[in-house]
Amino acid sequence: LMPAMVWFKDTQNRLLRINRRAAASAGLRPEEMEGRQMEELYPQHTAGSLADDLEMVRSKSPKLGIVEKITDGSGRNIWLHTDKVPYFDQQGNVVGIVVMAQDITERLARDELARLLGSAVEHSKESILVTDADLDEPGPRIVFVNPAFTRMTGYTAAEALGQTPRILQGPKTDRAVIDRLKVLLRQGKAFEGEVINYRKDGSEFLMEWQVAPMRDPAGAITHFVAIQRDISVRRRMETQLLQSQKLETVGKLAGGVAHEFNSILAAIIGHAQLLLEDLGPVSPLSSSVTEIHDAAERAADLTRQLLACGRKQQLRPENLDLGRVLAGLEGTLRHLMGPAIEVRVIANSSLKSIRADPGQVEQVIMNMAMNAADAMPDGGTLILETSNITLDPEYVSRVADMVAGEFVMLAVSDTGIGLTPEIQERIFEPFYTTKDVGEGVGLGLSTCYGIARQSGGHITVYSELGRGTTFKVYFPQVGS
Repeated sequence: LMPAMVWFKDTQNRLLRINRRAAASAGLRPEEMEGRQMEELYPQHTAGSLADDLEMVRSKSPKLGIVEKITDGSGRNIWLHTDKVPYFDQQGNVVGIVVMAQDITERLARDELARLLGSAVEHSKESILVTDADLDEPGPRIVFVNPAFTRMTGYTAAEALGQTPRILQGPKTDRAVIDRLKVLLRQGKAFEGEVINYRKDGSEFLMEWQVAPMRDPAGAITHFVAIQRDISVRRRMETQLLQSQKLETVGKLAGGVAHEFNSILAAIIGHAQLLLEDLGPVSPLSSSVTEIHDAAERAADLTRQLLACGRKQQLRPENLDLGRVLAGLEGTLRHLMGPAIEVRVIANSSLKSIRADPGQVEQVIMNMAMNAADAMPDGGTLILETSNITLDPEYVSRVADMVAGEFVMLAVSDTGIGLTPEIQERIFEPFYTTKDVGEGVGLGLSTCYGIARQSGGHITVYSELGRGTTFKVYFPQVGS
């Protein structure tokens, strides 16, 4: 059978000749069809076809490239690419029509699939990159990138095409990962891994990466396709969540121990006070008992901080104006900071109320201020600022263990030495300190963290080495 369907019909729409390929599509033999009217053979398709034929007879012009859908003999819908040409007698009159048609159903299906795949690639949120298969130096060249690649890296398609993926590599790109990629691709195997890459502006991002070979019908590798995604935010969230869970666990442990220890200390302090009353001030044992009493009081202060870390303190919450609390401490802060540190208070006159324990809020302010002073041994500026703030779902999705809503924010900033990323990760851990032995027990900021969380809020830190540090404490607004 020749691939094309061919038939002749007269101007009365009667089938004169038909080849076996066209007859087979109708499920009949040529002799069963020839001499019969097209209306009888294809009743559902006659109207449109006859209109085309009449127009052709009138104009004496062919109709080429017609795409139409018909139902074949098995009831299957097929698409045809049809050319119709008028047939003339010796006087130049149209006496019939020659029709040649190609079944393009599979081609249209492939084209539609290609269109869908192209649309999926164009609209994918994942970066998709295709290179040639040349693994020799300098490496495979980029032949295609989708819009997500540009959004992720900053390189436009015009800038990336013809380059190698090395344009994304930099000082922290793990060469061992790249070497493993090359080995697997040379073996015709797929690769997956993670690597630090660089955007066009030089900023780093952590990329999750899958690369697979693309083969022609004979099995030869012609290209490589890479699916890439920026997982920097996800990894940061995972780290924050793990850190938050660790703080929860350590805080609960510390708070539980402190609760039991506090009961023991209460007994020691109580009996020491009774013993002092019995001995009187003239007893030679009074000074020793006083030392015991004072040591127990200091230990009690420590347990109170541990209780705050573990959120086991007894709260006495009330509606507070954080601005007034801050104003009441301003004089004390200026005195404690000394002349080398400028204290600036930026108050919001329309600050919303919060519900918290005033003593705990004061403790948070004092702890963070003293921490800032330690970061500015040669002097600097301490800024305390309050504001109403809305945390939307998009923002809190990037910060572990934080909820959206209306908050009053207290920001405490210094111009000190700053904190390394490693210190920032552990800054709220109980007993973690960067001070020398004997200068601190590492409970100040963990206490602030515990108080903020127990009050329904949150605390964050941002710092740059040599430029200072900012702590932000978020307290829920009353009624929010």
